[in-house]
Amino acid sequence: MTTKISRTMAADIIDYVRTRLAEGADAATITRCLDRQFDIAPLTACSGEAHGNHNIDNCGVCAPRWGFVGDKVVVR
Repeated sequence: MTTKISRTMAADIIDYVRTRLAEGADAATITRCLDRQFDIAPLTACSGEAHGNHNIDNCGVCAPRWGFVGDKVVVR
């Protein structure tokens, strides 16, 4: 699934994240705020078969974002 946001919203999100990082906020706090304020759902860990087999170098569930699944955010 894809979440589409405007360039203005993308700029606001970047500014928000930079400010929160400068304030010392942790990743969990920023993730919750992105979800609440900007409606961008957090990524979750992938449980695809490939992650349990060291001989597989590609996962059909989370590719190309190895290890995480979630909506792709597209700036329009």
